[in-house]
Amino acid sequence: MKLVIKWSTKTLEMDFDEESIPTGLALKQHIQKLTNVPVERQKITGATKTGFLKDDQQLKDLKLKDNQVIKVIGSADTIEEAPKEKIIFAEDLPEDEKEAAIV
Repeated sequence: MKLVIKWSTKTLEMDFDEESIPTGLALKQHIQKLTNVPVERQKITGATKTGFLKDDQQLKDLKLKDNQVIKVIGSADTIEEAPKEKIIFAEDLPEDEKEAAIV
């Protein structure tokens, strides 16, 4: 079975098996891998008749359908990359290299 996940402006498809993803928490953990939205920031609508999906809800009880659309609300973590080259300030250069660096 497939689920269609709408998050922000993106639409993702996810293969879904109630045995490998049995609870709301397991679904959120899988969505975190796809979207980089931490579990604690996720709100999922469209899986239940009313309200948001709870972590302890059994997904088999929700009777999800193939290609059912669920919406994820939450902001992703940003991963800052380290600079590729070490930053060297002019003040840290030896005196003979300072003059060449300041142009």
